[in-house]
Amino acid sequence: MNTGTRLGPLHRLSPGPKLLGLIALGIATALTPGWASALAFLALGVALAALSGMGARAAGRLGLGFAPVAALLFAFQAWQRGPAIATEVVAELLALIFAASAVTASTRVSDLLD
Repeated sequence: MNTGTRLGPLHRLSPGPKLLGLIALGIATALTPGWASALAFLALGVALAALSGMGARAAGRLGLGFAPVAALLFAFQAWQRGPAIATEVVAELLALIFAASAVTASTRVSDLLD
């Protein structure tokens, strides 16, 4: 947990429910087709990151760090399967990245290892 960030509501949860929620989100993204639902999952991932106390700067760095991979992945998927599928794939991955970052931002490493 970064002591320089503001504590959010996710800090009160133990690691178990957070990890189960992350698993459930991963399953939901895999089972729910469509670019619109993928964008909804992305909004949820961003909201979780905000609830974790992750600042806008850290979230921006996270998004920018994924941008080169996202651009290549989007281009390949759009070429192979179309822009709707490309949007779905990239949005779902980014949603899971934000959600996983929310878990790690709101949980001490020692608690995760326990």
